[in-house]
Amino acid sequence: MQIPSWLSDLWSQIPALLLAAGGGSALTVGMVRKLATNWLDGRFNKNLEVFKHKQAKEIQRLRLEIDALLSGAIKLQEREFEILPEIWSRVDEATRLVRSLISPFTRVEDFSLLPEEGIVEIMNERKVPQYRILEILNLKPEHRLGAMRQWEFEEALRFARDAHQRLQDTASRFAIFLSPSLRDLLQDSTLQLGLVIGTKEAHRGRTGEYTLPMATFDEKVLPIKERLRAEIAGRLRGHGIREESDALRSDAANSAMS
Repeated sequence: MQIPSWLSDLWSQIPALLLAAGGGSALTVGMVRKLATNWLDGRFNKNLEVFKHKQAKEIQRLRLEIDALLSGAIKLQEREFEILPEIWSRVDEATRLVRSLISPFTRVEDFSLLPEEGIVEIMNERKVPQYRILEILNLKPEHRLGAMRQWEFEEALRFARDAHQRLQDTASRFAIFLSPSLRDLLQDSTLQLGLVIGTKEAHRGRTGEYTLPMATFDEKVLPIKERLRAEIAGRLRGHGIREESDALRSDAANSAMS
């Protein structure tokens, strides 16, 4: 059997202790016992200090790792909390303007019987450019209403197309911060809205025709918007719960290590 190193060291010190004590009397044995106890205590305390130092270093390393993980998760949550409202704003804007593009309601009343001053006033209210106002006034009275409606259709198409592009840009720019389910819903939304715009743009010369019934739009596009709303709202509400939970876990971990 191998003798422990500490016992071997103690055994090697016994002759010196006996010699220093001066004999084998009871006094000598007591002195040897006391000296041996002091030596063992010193050896134990030294080893204990080494163990405490190693334990403190390991605890510090674990704390740094936990802090780094929590810091990264919190920063990601903060970034997501900032971008989700912007994404929802883009979704809502694009859906609203695309739906307005295909709305069958007449945007301009019949002003063919109005004097030119009244026609100009209506077009100024709708912020028609001056060059377009002159073009419309130069038309025959029976053609003016059709030209005005054509301009409003082109404006609605431009607004819808620009809003759709902003949605695409926003979704692409923030894709790395989004969950897979949210990315998929955004992709579905931009795809469906793009199809509606493309279909309507292909018939831009026929403003009286509505190529996509509102019921079809509401059936295909609005459910995706609603799922996006629920997903975004759920994640926004979840951030507060996760932040509180992360703080509690961090405090518990630090308490356990202290």
